[in-house]
Amino acid sequence: MTRAKVLLADDHPLVAEGLASLLRNDFDLVGIVSDGLALVDAARRLRPDVIVADLQMPRMSGLEALRRLRSEGIDTRFLFLTWHAEPELAAGVIREGAAGFMLKSEVGDHLHAAIGEVLNGRVYVSAALVRPERRTDG
Repeated sequence: MTRAKVLLADDHPLVAEGLASLLRNDFDLVGIVSDGLALVDAARRLRPDVIVADLQMPRMSGLEALRRLRSEGIDTRFLFLTWHAEPELAAGVIREGAAGFMLKSEVGDHLHAAIGEVLNGRVYVSAALVRPERRTDG
């Protein structure tokens, strides 16, 4: 069975290496980049099945990298990672064409499942962003 090719993009080396260590056993990790321009270049060359990218990076955001690749006809699935637990942001990113939006605080427990979902053509959004809040006012 062929392993899915994953490209990682995060401007924090410690985060990138942590993500890589989570993925190496189950996926073909084809590259790690630290900014949006490098992400676009690597995606053009490596043609990964999925890109796991930080939303905010130097030189070009992850979202702008997605837009640029889409304009070139490259439709690699994007799973964005962020610390920003904002449902509106997640919805906007999905509308722009991302396949997933995941909180970095959930990566350790859910990254493999999230990648599996996007590889299977589904949209993944962190449960914390879609779970209805409990009312405490009675």
